[in-house]
Amino acid sequence: MGESWRGLREKGRLPTRSAVVIGVCPARTDRVLMGLVPGSWFMRQSLLNVGAIAVFAATASVANATMLAQWTFNTPINPVTHANYWTAPDAGPYDGTFYIQTGDGNTTFSTPAGNGSAYGLSADRWSTGSFAQVYVYDLPLGQQSFQLSWDQTRASGGPSEFRVDVSFGGQNFTTLPNSAYSVIQAGALFSGTNPWSASGPRQTAFTNTITFNGTFTDFGDLYIRLVATGANLGNGAARFDNIVLSSSTIPAPGAIALLGLAGFARRSRR
Repeated sequence: MGESWRGLREKGRLPTRSAVVIGVCPARTDRVLMGLVPGSWFMRQSLLNVGAIAVFAATASVANATMLAQWTFNTPINPVTHANYWTAPDAGPYDGTFYIQTGDGNTTFSTPAGNGSAYGLSADRWSTGSFAQVYVYDLPLGQQSFQLSWDQTRASGGPSEFRVDVSFGGQNFTTLPNSAYSVIQAGALFSGTNPWSASGPRQTAFTNTITFNGTFTDFGDLYIRLVATGANLGNGAARFDNIVLSSSTIPAPGAIALLGLAGFARRSRR
């Protein structure tokens, strides 16, 4: 069994900011309590209505969210061939990794043009169960509302269907309800889009956003996976850019009641 992410982190072997690491994902060996708040999932894709929209019942406003980590792939890499790849965030107060695992040792990782930026991260040879993962650690304990946004496109033979899985701790993953989504091929006929380009504007048609609630009861390690589900798989590439993870703290019910009481007391003095 491989060494855990937490074990690598404590030994200083996870990549630092702007670092690029090629290697095998460590298996998670430690245990943690975890959970999802039911009925609090929302998904949107700008161009295509590919995911059913559920009721978003979080008590915290995502408009007041704090950015935790961001990946914009500003540093190019020389194309490399490996089964997986990970890199540290280039902005944000928390550390972690963006990690892609295809399971194919002949996968090529490269940084062609992004969505209105100089570089995005590309990987080919996806199969069912291959995934891209956002991992951020040492987040505050308690209940929070999380929001992940990212830009994603594909080549003509690249993976077109994905779902979103989440884990608080890294051992057990939960598939978010109705989280299946489709990926647009940039510049495809009748798509209403242009190929990704460093010189052109960012195209919102490729931007996805998910929002969900979660509670950390032990240590704050959050994993979000974009999992290929089997459609249009082959040697074609998937490409990612502008990945941003944000959160808002959800006050405990007692804290909300106290805030209401304090407001009432102030009004009564007038």
